[in-house]
Amino acid sequence: MLAAIALTMGFTACSNDNDDSTATTVVPEAATTLELDSTHINAGVGEAASMNILKGGGDYKIFSEDTTIAKALLEGNTIKITTLKKGITGLVLSDKAGNYKRIEVKSMYMKIATNKDTYELSMKLGHNSAKGTIIATAGNGNYTAVSDNTGIVKVEKVSGDNIILSALKEGSANITITDMMGLSKTVKVTVVVSKIPFTQEEKDAIMKLVNPITVWDDAKYYNNSSDSYGATSGHISFDYWNAMYMHFFFEGDLTVGKKTQGKVKFVKDWGASEQNFDNVEIEILKNDGKHVWGIASKVDPDYIHTGYFYVPIVK
Repeated sequence: MLAAIALTMGFTACSNDNDDSTATTVVPEAATTLELDSTHINAGVGEAASMNILKGGGDYKIFSEDTTIAKALLEGNTIKITTLKKGITGLVLSDKAGNYKRIEVKSMYMKIATNKDTYELSMKLGHNSAKGTIIATAGNGNYTAVSDNTGIVKVEKVSGDNIILSALKEGSANITITDMMGLSKTVKVTVVVSKIPFTQEEKDAIMKLVNPITVWDDAKYYNNSSDSYGATSGHISFDYWNAMYMHFFFEGDLTVGKKTQGKVKFVKDWGASEQNFDNVEIEILKNDGKHVWGIASKVDPDYIHTGYFYVPIVK
């Protein structure tokens, strides 16, 4: 009897040890990753671009680190990007699985634009130099510029968007402008000798003067007391104790226009001799009731003499 019970218990124990019918096997979910069809975007300023999400956990969200440079929105699995100004920023994409991906966006100009595609630079008759400026109106900044013929035109300096040139003699040269992204543009500059005393650009600059000045050729008087300068009918003057002076004489009043019988006389430095010029063309460019702006010139066979002034009207 005891043997039978023991045998039964033995069978029962063996049966419990080998019964796996209630065990559950857990298979872990595969981790999701974010995959895109590109790792970065290069786009022109003001242009649109897009990229696609190839793989991810869904419920995507995106934001721009600098919305003044670029903005982004999601349409399904497509990221649509609009650039607003030049610069570099990042877009951050996330999904519901907690994945993040940063996308670098470079918003840049795709070409350099200048205020002149070709440039005719006038050099006054008899003069050995002339200044000119090319302005980069679009580009990525940090410009450099080189001339392929420095005997004709050399690059004086680059200041911000301004490429300042110095013309040395008649001829032509190519000025190549390059920006920080390696984009370049070439402007052909042709230097011509001119018998025109002042370009419109020069006249415009003179009419913007705000400090009294009188100039004739290389004699220039400025940064002096305004009491030293004056304009009356037929007369523009600078006089410093009658030791240094410059006088423009003409027929007529101070109204805008060309004057007749123009003359210039001046003493350039202390103790220097007086110099005189007759048959000078004098023109009042502007009169605001308090000041006058004007130009003067004399064209000789081989040289153009030029001068200009901005002085207060003497009441």
